[in-house]
Amino acid sequence: MDFLILGDGYTAAERGKFEKDARRLVEILFSVSPFKERRSDFNVWGLCPPAEESGISRPRRGSHRRSRVGATYDAFGSERYVLTFENRSLRDVAAFAPYEFIEILTNTRTYGGGGIFNLYSTVAADSLWSPYVFVHEFGHHFAGLADEYYTSDVAYEAGRPERVEPWEPNATALHDPTSLKWKDLVSPGTPIPTPWNKEAYETHARTIQEKRRKIRAENRPEEEMDALFTRAEEAGDDGCSRGREIRRQGRRVRGRDVRGEGLLPAADRLRDVLARRRAVLRRLPAGDRARSSISTRAGRRRNPGELQAGAATCRVSRGATWGA
Repeated sequence: MDFLILGDGYTAAERGKFEKDARRLVEILFSVSPFKERRSDFNVWGLCPPAEESGISRPRRGSHRRSRVGATYDAFGSERYVLTFENRSLRDVAAFAPYEFIEILTNTRTYGGGGIFNLYSTVAADSLWSPYVFVHEFGHHFAGLADEYYTSDVAYEAGRPERVEPWEPNATALHDPTSLKWKDLVSPGTPIPTPWNKEAYETHARTIQEKRRKIRAENRPEEEMDALFTRAEEAGDDGCSRGREIRRQGRRVRGRDVRGEGLLPAADRLRDVLARRRAVLRRLPAGDRARSSISTRAGRRRNPGELQAGAATCRVSRGATWGA
């Protein structure tokens, strides 16, 4: 599996910072199940086209950058949603390395990220919450996982009255409790649906979201948003509690905690993707199989000079160990 880490908003002088950010976040990903068990199945690559100035666009703040990949906050009106709509630029840059999946690291500190199934995912590399967001958004991109929160603002339509069964493997409308998608993970005797303190949770969550909107509306320092999320994490808020688990495994990456929480539905998706790839290769004659492998790694590479001076092309070899 070829996985490309793509930097956006890094100047030529910040190439070293990109490499450190990419190494750190790759290590985080491979500390999380099911990826840590399948680490040897990934080739991870890094590309960093130089930007004219640091950072990416934040239109609501009147901040606009002409970054090479075109990543921007405020996608679809959501202040934390980071996407690029410059698909041609994205693909032109990504063509310098083999890839099947792409993670865009933005050279920013403001909380944010995004992930679209089978397209790409993004994360603000310098955010306090980048360990959690990196894994969370990659779950959308790689395995087609749904969000598991419902109290914060989103950029998509939700709450349709007919409650259509979602296609994602980790969400359900529960039309038939006996056919629960993850019934093999449910302890015997657990009532379905499972009772929980929904009213108290929603009261707390509404308070957090009101404070969150106020911080952004008043352009308050990012430290205040971090403090708010930390309080929510300590109270067990959705998303934040998962972030605590990922950030809690000892201070081994940039002085912050990293611990893997299982993304169990992703394990099946990973097995399916790898099995399909092997099946395709088995159907090819031996000579074509070898040529296919070569084209995967070299066929899309161009003259590095086309990417401008200062661009970084790094390979993380089989087993995700950074090489020269």
